[in-house]
Amino acid sequence: MKLKSIKGSHFANYREAWDANQLICDGKVQPPLSAVHTLENVGEAAYQVHHNLHEGKIGVLCLAPSEGLGIDDPERRAAVGEDAITAFRRHGA
Repeated sequence: MKLKSIKGSHFANYREAWDANQLICDGKVQPPLSAVHTLENVGEAAYQVHHNLHEGKIGVLCLAPSEGLGIDDPERRAAVGEDAITAFRRHGA
């Protein structure tokens, strides 16, 4: 679950991919996760995607009881700032 992907058929060479990953690590590029739902609420998540009611990606907690359990560098997360990380959540569930 710690993988990052940037979609594109010919995205980059190794150096460009490293630079793109560094932007993510530096907090300059944020994953646009607009909402996180529990597995029990996956129907609502599918409804939002189907009706284009979200700004970014929708997350579903399949095996985790709550958000934030995958954070392995709290200092980096704090340096980036919770407001930047959750910027797309203003319309999320």
